[in-house]
Amino acid sequence: MQDCRITIATTIDGKTTEITRNGFCVLSLLSAKLCYEEDGASVTLGLENGVVTINRMGDYTLSLTLIEKEVCDGVLGINGAEGAIKVKTNKIAYSLTETSLLLSLGYTLIISGEPQEMKLRIFAKKIG
Repeated sequence: MQDCRITIATTIDGKTTEITRNGFCVLSLLSAKLCYEEDGASVTLGLENGVVTINRMGDYTLSLTLIEKEVCDGVLGINGAEGAIKVKTNKIAYSLTETSLLLSLGYTLIISGEPQEMKLRIFAKKIG
């Protein structure tokens, strides 16, 4: 794992927020793995063969697998209680080199039947 700088723009139901974090990454021409801390939580994001995985451990937990044009099962945990959620991935687009990753995701979280539109734009670049 190498040091990297990660910028994440998150759009939830039309409202965008952006954060920048220092983290760690492994980047190749075929896959990427990013790890960073966010508000006391540990987040790991993986990309391999066009499939994205997101795992968050902290005040709440989240485990998602994103496959373009598919609906996948996910898990959301709050206060020690976990529940199944669905995620429908509309878009996965990325540019990957050995020094940087630009990843654009569009998906819908379906929690208790209620859809929440999500867009993520992630840019990670190795430091040094």
